[in-house]
Amino acid sequence: MRGCHVHDCTQAGVLVAEEGTGASLEDCQLTSNGKSGLCVQEGAYGEATACVMAGNAEYGACFIDEQSGGALERCDLRGNTKGAVSLEDGAREHNVRRRD
Repeated sequence: MRGCHVHDCTQAGVLVAEEGTGASLEDCQLTSNGKSGLCVQEGAYGEATACVMAGNAEYGACFIDEQSGGALERCDLRGNTKGAVSLEDGAREHNVRRRD
């Protein structure tokens, strides 16, 4: 997805779930969502470049389980209620590449 504005969803703005699936976001805004802006789980891969993930009720981005991973490059992850990024249920820091 490129240049999209996903906002005011009751759950995550963008959910990437199921092993072998992936999503690539560029210059998108994921704001004011009921959970996180981007949620990656169940062995999926999510990549965001130059995106704004702000004002979400939980995190800018969350990665759930040890098989899930992704990359966050030059993203604005400020202003989310619980923080910028969450690694849950065994998700590992080395599976998620971050560059400011």
